[in-house]
Amino acid sequence: MRAFFGGEEAELEFTVEPGMEAAFGGETVHPVLSTWALVHHLEWVSRRLLLTHLEPNESGAGAGVNVRHLAPAPVGSAVRVRAVARPSRPGLLATDVAAVSGGRLVATGEVFQAIWPADELRRRMKEPPVASQS
Repeated sequence: MRAFFGGEEAELEFTVEPGMEAAFGGETVHPVLSTWALVHHLEWVSRRLLLTHLEPNESGAGAGVNVRHLAPAPVGSAVRVRAVARPSRPGLLATDVAAVSGGRLVATGEVFQAIWPADELRRRMKEPPVASQS
């Protein structure tokens, strides 16, 4: 993987659509962007940065997300998400992320992605989870 020097950016804009709302058990709780849909888009914009640095034999996978969902974005509203890469060590991409809608900050946080040899990542994804010893 080519190293990230920090400061590289990616943006993505989307419209909050039905199905993205906060819902549990098939029932909509609030007609606004859910946290899970927000995190999906924050990971997606970070992945755009990752793809620009992967070598042909590499693949990436999510390694962590830390997000503060600060304000609602109603169904029908446009949301712009942005990721800015931090300087990184080989094998990891860390991005600072933010979401804005209607001039209001909707969320801030960070996304982490691990970079693996593609064959190794495929092999690991086929392994059953190991039970914890606690």
